[in-house]
Amino acid sequence: MPNTVSQSGICQACGKPVGYEAQRDSAGNRLCAMCSRDLHAAASDEPPLALTGNSPSLRQPGHLSISHVKSSSTWNDFLDFKWMITPYLVRGAFALACIGCVLVGGYQIYAALDAPRTYRTELVVQGSLIIVFGPIVYRMIAECIMVFFRIHASLESMDRKIGED
Repeated sequence: MPNTVSQSGICQACGKPVGYEAQRDSAGNRLCAMCSRDLHAAASDEPPLALTGNSPSLRQPGHLSISHVKSSSTWNDFLDFKWMITPYLVRGAFALACIGCVLVGGYQIYAALDAPRTYRTELVVQGSLIIVFGPIVYRMIAECIMVFFRIHASLESMDRKIGED
């Protein structure tokens, strides 16, 4: 029986991802939650709305090429909040925080040169601690935030694998 689900877990009839939300009809066949088509039925004569693979058999004359679908789906994924921008912002903020820690710690050590003798050691130690432990603390904060996105990616991966079955 030909399968109407692509290798990436996408219904070829409507172009939407298929996973846990796939329903079953009275005969036990899996149905797409978006278009309610039988996912394991013979492919219909109408072409799929989106091409999702690199197989030459998916390329039909007069339809979109795979490169058009990729750029369109990336923009749609961004607008549908399927593509997350926060992990990139967290990485950028971490890099800026590390640079800031080195600059602040370095400035504090430099300021120790002009400080009274009783405060010099204290400022050098504080500056050194900021340079060493500041990036570590920011890394731990960034990792705590990134864990949620790693969990999300793992769940999507499992969803795609289940959608292929």
